[in-house]
Order: sequence, then structure tokens, then C-alpha cells
Amino acid sequence: MCGIVGYIGDREAFPILIKGLQRL
Repeated sequence: MCGIVGYIGDREAFPILIKGLQRL
């Protein structure tokens, strides 16, 4: 996940991860 977050950017990836966790 660190590679993906670093590639997309923490600011953009953080809310995406939260939305993904909420769906799970």
C-alpha cells in the first residue's frame, strides 16, 4: 500500500482508502 500511496499522493489516497474501508 505504501507504494500506491506514494504514487498517487497521501492527500489523494487517504480519502480513497477510507471510502474503501467503509464499503468493506
